[in-house]
Amino acid sequence: MYVFYTVEVPGENVAKIESTLNITDEVLRYLITKRDEKSIAKAEMIKDKQAKRKAAGIVSNDSDDDDSDDED
Repeated sequence: MYVFYTVEVPGENVAKIESTLNITDEVLRYLITKRDEKSIAKAEMIKDKQAKRKAAGIVSNDSDDDDSDDED
């Protein structure tokens, strides 16, 4: 069985969560990640842009939604 949670916790609590997961027999593997706010914002911007184009009746070929003009 796979379980996916999205939670917000202070950074200092991550070590405590990891130690609890390490000693829990029912947990075989786990992965704790930090949200990439920049990527989330970029995805939302692209989604909004596509929605505006669709509302305006513009057919999109998605060629202008690539990463070529963005700085990382």
